[in-house]
Amino acid sequence: MDKNAIENPKVFISYAWGTDEYQEKVLTFATRLQREAGVEVIFDKWTMDAGNDTYAFMEKSVNDDTIHFVLILLDENYAEKADKRKGGVGTETQIISPEVYNKTKQTKFIPIIFERGADGAIYTPAYLKSLLYFDLTGNTEEAEFKRLVRHIYGVKTYPIPEKGKRPDWVDKAETIAVGFYAPLSKLDIEKNPKERRKISKIIFDDIIKSVMAIEVPSVWDNSGQTKDPQPFLDAIEATKPYRDAYIELVERIAIDDYFEDEFVAFAEAYKLEMDKLLNQNYVTDVKCFLLHELAIYTIAILWKQSEFAKIRNIVQRTYFAFGKRDDGTFAFRNFFYSDDGYIKSAKNTKDGKNYISASTKLWGERINEKYKAEQFAFADTLIFNLDILFAKKDVRWYWFPRSYILSGTYGIASDFWRFARGLVSLSEIKRLSELFGTSDVSALKTLIKKIEVFQSDGQGSERYGYTMAYHNAPLITDSIKIEEIGTLK
Repeated sequence: MDKNAIENPKVFISYAWGTDEYQEKVLTFATRLQREAGVEVIFDKWTMDAGNDTYAFMEKSVNDDTIHFVLILLDENYAEKADKRKGGVGTETQIISPEVYNKTKQTKFIPIIFERGADGAIYTPAYLKSLLYFDLTGNTEEAEFKRLVRHIYGVKTYPIPEKGKRPDWVDKAETIAVGFYAPLSKLDIEKNPKERRKISKIIFDDIIKSVMAIEVPSVWDNSGQTKDPQPFLDAIEATKPYRDAYIELVERIAIDDYFEDEFVAFAEAYKLEMDKLLNQNYVTDVKCFLLHELAIYTIAILWKQSEFAKIRNIVQRTYFAFGKRDDGTFAFRNFFYSDDGYIKSAKNTKDGKNYISASTKLWGERINEKYKAEQFAFADTLIFNLDILFAKKDVRWYWFPRSYILSGTYGIASDFWRFARGLVSLSEIKRLSELFGTSDVSALKTLIKKIEVFQSDGQGSERYGYTMAYHNAPLITDSIKIEEIGTLK
């Protein structure tokens, strides 16, 4: 029970005598309070007899310490009489107003909008204008009556919650660039698809501008050596707030029908702006490193939200970057995959190590707090497998899941094993039908056989694993045999 609760509340009703209809309305209100709500009501029609001293009655009711609240029913008649000090209302006003004006903390007197003017106007005496009121007119009358009764009983409509503990994130630096909070918040409340798309495009464009504005210093001498790679690595770290803004955006719009087109428009615009930069490989390494990372996070987010058709479409479709080759067309692998020669040089020099993959090491160190390294590695590995399944004939190379070594587990404990092994189930094949483009078991087996061909020609073992790693990049057929697909319900 609330510590301020009142077990047996008592109230006095102050109102202006008006028409018979209005007085009947007041009587109904007083009756409901006493009969239905269990509130003791001091009401002149019930308490005063002929010949009683009205001033003494009013003064006693207002000043009586056993009366918890004075309910002041406001209408045009009451406000006029109060301001002009006319009649009984004027008398009560002379008694009540000093209490209101002279006491810093005033909780006894409760204004109640009981009747509005023809134009919906609220009539409030001057001495009550600063007080919060209850409104028993219009569509909210019933809800307001209940709120009033709770207030009379000392029960808060909106109780103060218990104080919690200091959040862990208080001491963490914000990872999203400040300028993106407002437009991202707009997306949280905007429902109109056209407006959502406009907001999304603005955010995508601002991410591109912000990333392109990051200066990437050269820390190498003419012989390719560097003594202090930190400024270069700082430039990479400077992209993180914009990466996190991108993740927040994609999480919000991944379900929208326009997402695929806006994703492609973003990626192609990113490439176009990158081509305008100073033609230095160490600069493009940083910008491409981020685009590569964003592509993997995009697949991770779509997988998390079960947007399987969008994953397939994004990996399968053609991308354009004019000026890079004659026809300007690229497959997903060619468009998003990045070289990391300068990143490898800088990271290995800084840490005094010889990492299997320096870019993967950086991805792992800066993993977004909403995702685990395992999820990032899964998305990267999924792209690898889908690239084999949907690639056109005679491709020179396939997407290499550089981050597969971030997965802390391999075999039956890994996310990718559980995904691949799930294809033994007809229900799982149905769930993933939009990822593979079919729910037909025979068609799926034919599709997966492409991976068997990939393995049998030697590519899988020779080209798609790190020589210093314990295992190669996972393939679907590492976890399930073709003949096992769709054999269980």
